[in-house]
Amino acid sequence: MILEFALDPEVISNWKDFNRFTSQFGCETGRMISRFPKKWKKLVYDCCQTNTDLTPIKLKRIEEILHNDDLDFDKKFVRNHRDYNSNTDWITNAIASNRIKEFHAIISNTKNDGSLYADDIDEFHEKWKNSTSKAIKRTVNDLGSCFKPFFEMSNQLLIMDSHFDPGTPRYFRAFRKYFELIFSVSRDHQRIEIHTSDKIEANHFITEFKKNFFRYIPVNKKIDVIRWVRLEDGENQHPRYLLTEFGGINVDYGFDEGVPNETTDVSLLGHTLYKQRWENIQENSTVYRIKEKITFAGTINSLEHQVTIQN
Repeated sequence: MILEFALDPEVISNWKDFNRFTSQFGCETGRMISRFPKKWKKLVYDCCQTNTDLTPIKLKRIEEILHNDDLDFDKKFVRNHRDYNSNTDWITNAIASNRIKEFHAIISNTKNDGSLYADDIDEFHEKWKNSTSKAIKRTVNDLGSCFKPFFEMSNQLLIMDSHFDPGTPRYFRAFRKYFELIFSVSRDHQRIEIHTSDKIEANHFITEFKKNFFRYIPVNKKIDVIRWVRLEDGENQHPRYLLTEFGGINVDYGFDEGVPNETTDVSLLGHTLYKQRWENIQENSTVYRIKEKITFAGTINSLEHQVTIQN
């Protein structure tokens, strides 16, 4: 569902192709632009500046789109740790990087065996087509594989499941897998949070969480659990989502393991719904009220916990 494309800056150095390609990237489409290299946006702008067919007005508009935080252009990127040799051209770097870790596709104005020719791409091209929803098996491995790209590309991971129960095997088996995948990523996530209801008594919740996850949260790593109260006549907490700073995915049946051969529908969120659900579970939410925020921190021999907010 989430595909990483290497997009040659020269491809979008004109207004028509800039609009054509960038409008079709973003988490809601499942197509993400590889931030390759880290200064990819600068390369795009430099290419645009050398295009004498671009009017000053269009050049200024491209600059605004690339750099205006309110336009959310950075949500179209996959951040990565790929090597880039600034003494070599972009396409040579992309093909070399692809040999080490494959992109879904390389899009370039150069025709060669290692890339897609930009003018050949349309909505029917096999490498361009992508499903934004599908049914997956509710096994630990299938669920983990579905969520893994989000774990790898994101700094903020917010899991929303009102039925999360750390003492139930179908939940703790699944979340053990998620924690393994999350903490195997070579990045320090800014936020790893589980958002759930306050249905389970707090002390019992804490005891079960520590018992079942103390080996799965490494030393100096932490997980925040935010337990919410539904407001009177307010929004139900039933929907289940994985939300990141780039976008999110709806998980119909939730994050727990199912019975053999059972499936769940998963679908990428459109940008408007994503922003709504993201705002719903921030600390200043007007939809729910925080009951408590419990931070679980890994130590050498156990999990420590601290209740940092309590109403």
